[in-house]
Amino acid sequence: MERSNLFVAAFLAITLSTAVPAERISVKHIQLPWHEFMVAHSETGKIIARVEFTEDVQGDEVTMLLTYNFVDGSIDDETTTYRQEGTFRLVRNHHIQKGPFFVKPVDFTVEDATGIATSRTADKNGEIQVEGEHQPAG
Repeated sequence: MERSNLFVAAFLAITLSTAVPAERISVKHIQLPWHEFMVAHSETGKIIARVEFTEDVQGDEVTMLLTYNFVDGSIDDETTTYRQEGTFRLVRNHHIQKGPFFVKPVDFTVEDATGIATSRTADKNGEIQVEGEHQPAG
């Protein structure tokens, strides 16, 4: 296994095997639909990315989408879906980072229904490697 893939596999194994059930967080204020545009600046004040945040609500399910479109063409895109029924509960999370702004591309998914966390990386030949870890129900 290539060193970077070994690192990802080790990270997933350690993170998921030591995870404990998260403390439940009570819903005190129901999330409402929301859409906002922002700009990210460097420390010198130069615009480095345009940012879009969207929160869509369908019944008790909320989907948040946060996307950074960097001026160099890079993208950081994260979609998180959770339920807000009494307590907050993660349904799924998908996070992608790619382009010159990032040292290494990231494509990471967590699905609560299956308990599987999946990481997709490209090897030095550009071939996509998929690694997954199952987190037993706690």
